[in-house]
Amino acid sequence: MTNEHRRIPASSLMITVVLSLVIGLICAAFIRLAYVQALERTDADMEDKLSRNLESAIDIVMEDDPPAGQPLQKSLDLFGQGSDSTYIREEKWGVYDAAYIRVVVGRRMKQKGLFVGSLLPDTLDGCLYLAEHREVLSVVGNTLLTGNAYLPKAGVRPAYVNQRGYAYTTLVNGNIERSAGRLPAIDSQLLRHYIDLQAEDTAMKRSDPVPDTAMQSFGDTIQLIRAHGVAELSGTSLSGHILVVSDSLILVDGNARLDNIVLTAPVIRFRSGFSGRVQAIVSDSIIAESGCQFGYPSSIALYKKKESSFQPRLILGENCLLNGAVVAFCDSADKYQVYTEIDAGTQIRGILYANGYLVFKGTVKGLTLTDYFLYKGSSIVFDNFLVDAELNRSKLDTSFAGPVVFTGRKRNRVIQWVR
Repeated sequence: MTNEHRRIPASSLMITVVLSLVIGLICAAFIRLAYVQALERTDADMEDKLSRNLESAIDIVMEDDPPAGQPLQKSLDLFGQGSDSTYIREEKWGVYDAAYIRVVVGRRMKQKGLFVGSLLPDTLDGCLYLAEHREVLSVVGNTLLTGNAYLPKAGVRPAYVNQRGYAYTTLVNGNIERSAGRLPAIDSQLLRHYIDLQAEDTAMKRSDPVPDTAMQSFGDTIQLIRAHGVAELSGTSLSGHILVVSDSLILVDGNARLDNIVLTAPVIRFRSGFSGRVQAIVSDSIIAESGCQFGYPSSIALYKKKESSFQPRLILGENCLLNGAVVAFCDSADKYQVYTEIDAGTQIRGILYANGYLVFKGTVKGLTLTDYFLYKGSSIVFDNFLVDAELNRSKLDTSFAGPVVFTGRKRNRVIQWVR
């Protein structure tokens, strides 16, 4: 019997090699896919941890109340594991709070800048708070009060001016409550800090050139621009963590582009047509000419020094729009009370707080607080008269967060993300 050896064709060997290569490539692809998926899961876990740490840091900021004039800085290990770190920097920025947060997990980092405002206290749930000075409130023409009204004991009545009576049958579209002899307290030191900077500017007698363009992150230190004398912002673009201080006057032209900066001087004047987001704090007077627009969150504030022996003025000209807060403050016992004037067609969305005298011809979609209303006719002045004015709380969103100026426990909210 003969043993026959079968020969294997050379092509079979080639097929075997090719199949081995294909199987090897498939296995390598699966291994690489598993590796990539593991990396993605690790990245997702890291991103999730960064996001959770950032949210925890924001929660801490919401509970804080940083002091005026000095940043509050914290370095934290949120969960005590030593594998991550959190840095928080907080400060008063105008009448709001500003914070910058940086969280690190391993070699990964996430950072965020934000503005913080506060919900209004429950006791300020109305459209009007008129302090008790034993005078009745008189409403004339198309005046509308929508929301709860905190009024003196004398209450409210319809009246006549120039043979015009009151146009409606309901005086207040809401409940009427009793007001106190003073307006609800605010933290005046928040404003005083900026007024003190003006005196420092005078003592230094130094002026910095105003740049044509500047942008400063809230993660960096303040860019301070000092002016000994008049500072004119014309054709200028300033954004972010920038503070402009003058010891006399700041003039803002309509072509200036300002975003989230703070201005402080004895006198500030916004030329007609200005549009931007800015906070302006003065000690003598502030005027916004007709047609100025201030985006949210903006503020215009006047702080009268006790030693001043004249009546400072805050004036918003015709057809202006301000989203945020208008604050005119003086001591209730001051002989020279602050004078505030809101002209016809001007609208405030937020809060109008006016110690002293308020000449009001516009609209507030929110809350107005004042000691006295004044109506100025061609040859006569009436106390506590409102003519063709609108105060409407229902047109302010219930989630609106305003300035952090009111005393007491804050209910803070993020109002803007900033760089």
